Amino acid sequence: MSSERHQIYSAVYGILRKDNKVFLMRRFNTGYRDGFLTLPAGHIEKDELPRETMLRELREEIGIICNPESIIGVHAMHRMSGSDRTYVDYYFEISKYEGEPENKEPGKCDQIGWYDEKNLPENTLLHIKTVLGFIKNKIPISGMRKMD
Repeated sequence: MSSERHQIYSAVYGILRKDNKVFLMRRFNTGYRDGFLTLPAGHIEKDELPRETMLRELREEIGIICNPESIIGVHAMHRMSGSDRTYVDYYFEISKYEGEPENKEPGKCDQIGWYDEKNLPENTLLHIKTVLGFIKNKIPISGMRKMD
């Protein structure tokens, strides 16, 4: 038996909704799944809790400010990504925020917009489509093997 432990990475994803649409960003120049749509997201840094990370990422990526109480945990996914990393992802509904989402990181994102959740574009990351379905069906925890 190997004494080396498997490393798990953690990330957060923010779900903003308006008029039956969900806010998505197109990855650009990141080296991972560029050209695909995703939710505002980011890795959890050392000594950060998931909700703190979500507050930081919302401010850094799309320039919105919200209270911690407005960030509601709705799903957790254990995911084996196509990059041979294993993640535990935390998904949050953002119920109230200040400002309008804008692209604050044009070096990593080349398009933002509101998309019909019932008809997401083909280039939406598979795990994002899957999780939105789980959330709709009130499934709080899931897992996915290398599908993205």
